Amino acid sequence: MKPTIKELQQKIAELEEELANRVQEQVKIRSLEEWNRIFEAVVSQSPAAILITNDQGKIEYVNESFHQTLGYSPDELQDDFMYSILRDNEDISKYEELKNTIQKDKIWKGEIRAIKKDQHVIWIRLVVFPLFQLDKIKKFVAIFNDVSGLKVIETERQERENLYSSLIENIPLAITIFDENGVIIFNNANTEKIFNQSNQISTGKTLQQILPKKAADELMEQYRQIYETGQPMKAISNIYWQGQMLNLDVTRLPLFDKEGRVTRIITLMQNITEQTRQEKLLNIKQQMLIQKSRLESLGELSAGLAHEISQPLSVISLVMENINYKMEQQQASAEYLAGKFGTITQNINKIRELIDHVRIFSRDQGNIMFERVDVNQVILSSLSMIESQIKNLHIKIITDLSDDIGYTVGNPSRFEQVILNLLSNSRDALVEKGNKILYGSRSQKILIKTSIEKNRVIARVWDNGTGISPENLDKIFNPFFTTKTDGSGTGLGLPIVYGIITEMKGKITAKSKEGEFTEITITLPRYKKIVEKK
Repeated sequence: MKPTIKELQQKIAELEEELANRVQEQVKIRSLEEWNRIFEAVVSQSPAAILITNDQGKIEYVNESFHQTLGYSPDELQDDFMYSILRDNEDISKYEELKNTIQKDKIWKGEIRAIKKDQHVIWIRLVVFPLFQLDKIKKFVAIFNDVSGLKVIETERQERENLYSSLIENIPLAITIFDENGVIIFNNANTEKIFNQSNQISTGKTLQQILPKKAADELMEQYRQIYETGQPMKAISNIYWQGQMLNLDVTRLPLFDKEGRVTRIITLMQNITEQTRQEKLLNIKQQMLIQKSRLESLGELSAGLAHEISQPLSVISLVMENINYKMEQQQASAEYLAGKFGTITQNINKIRELIDHVRIFSRDQGNIMFERVDVNQVILSSLSMIESQIKNLHIKIITDLSDDIGYTVGNPSRFEQVILNLLSNSRDALVEKGNKILYGSRSQKILIKTSIEKNRVIARVWDNGTGISPENLDKIFNPFFTTKTDGSGTGLGLPIVYGIITEMKGKITAKSKEGEFTEITITLPRYKKIVEKK
């Protein structure tokens, strides 16, 4: 029976529908194939290493970056390969965490060590995640990059940060950082220590909250100058804090950004309160030692001074006897008397000058004033006080003072003490040596010489006394060092002499040979005398 037209139309419609479905399926297939090719191209060319396994962990795919990163060929990849190369022997817990996470169908991210084919250990940044199909895991994907270089940089950065942090916390300085508004944004432990862990000196506080208004305003003005000029500032600050005076050595430094703009100010403070106190005590002690030395020197010079005074008194006495005799004989003319009175006045002035010199020498020099010092004149003044005493000991004094040596700057009285001390030391060394040898077997002498070397004045005191042993020569300028026996007097002491010469911007050195000589050399700045125009 032939089909009807309606049946034929129905059949044609079914065929057309089937044909359309097949065409659509072919399009889908072609589309999937295209997407597969794109996926394979992306995965294969990815700079990240990619590994894909089935749900049992069997490796199904690795890309080229995987081979380049770890060095394994495809035939060397085993089912448990991923677990074997990712075992971090230095951090087992991280490996166990990874394994447990992916076994629970979750994503794991982190950094872990991996072992290359050449057994070299590298750091990788890894992501492992499951792929699902109809709510079931079908694949596992691992994507990673070699971050060993970054890890090294990060480790070095962390080590630097730890080092900087350790330095900041342990350096014996108080460190505080302020922003442009004078707000504290950082304090180290030493800041809290200096200020007795006061909450007043804490982050978030402003200068106005810490200091009185006037001090805060002055400090903010300094900060503004640093922000404008980019130049650091250094000062000694005295702060009355919690009932005590703090002496602080403060340095304020600008911190710059990449464009060279000042963004912060770092303040470095050192607590010098105790140091300042010790320096004051040391200065007081030094002044007492110097004054003690003056009194000792005057005591030692008393015999010589009596001789120096008795000599002009004897002259005055003799002149007066002559005047009386002439007057008794009525032979005292006006011219004769004028001459004799002149001699008396001259000797009285000599006594007055000597007494004035002793008075000035013995005066307390608590407030030291620097002025011009004529080195030759100071040497001659010193000799006037001790020369007779030295000559009475049969010691020859030789002076060789250079003309026109100019002047130096210092305190004349203190410098005179230096010369007296050196002369006394030479005298003692010669007396000690004289006691050890037959009298007169060798001439005893002291040589005092001045000279000019470029812009320096050189003064030398030389003697042929006992000398100084090599082991003591390097110690003679050390504090409290002495070779004098008990009861022989300390004098000014070479350490104090060293301090006085240093105050005058000079240097003092010693040369000696035991049993033969000692030479002390003083080098001072030289200033030329200015000849005034008439």
